[in-house]
Amino acid sequence: MIGPTTGALEYTGGTKPAYGVRAAAARTETTTGLTVTTAEGDRVTLSFESRSDAGLYDIRAGGARASGQFQSARLEAEVKVEGSLNAREIADLGRLLRMVGKAARKLEGPDPSQALAAFRNFSRLASLAAANIEYSRTEESAAALLSTGQSAAA
Repeated sequence: MIGPTTGALEYTGGTKPAYGVRAAAARTETTTGLTVTTAEGDRVTLSFESRSDAGLYDIRAGGARASGQFQSARLEAEVKVEGSLNAREIADLGRLLRMVGKAARKLEGPDPSQALAAFRNFSRLASLAAANIEYSRTEESAAALLSTGQSAAA
């Protein structure tokens, strides 16, 4: 018989069955901050935080087996405006956000040094005087494998 004992499998008689646990998990967290000052002195601050988790597991004990996978994602955004934005500033902010998105995709690509190229047209956004961008990305992963074959009872 197999029964739980403080989170483990315990064997209580006969030939010990084979058991095994295989599991893997990964997490990615990204933080992006953008502070923009317009030519008229208005200030806009945008913050984005995202987190995604994924994993899978496969457990076998004797003739029983359980397996599955999970995935979750979270996105938070915050916008703060100090001043009053006109239509041109709003349009230029939209263009700048597309540049930021393009740069973020390049940072995650095979050649991250190309990310700055996404901002080559910033000077065309005449209603925006300055922009400061902060970006960070953290990736974590883990894997575990534990198994045993059949053996005679102790």
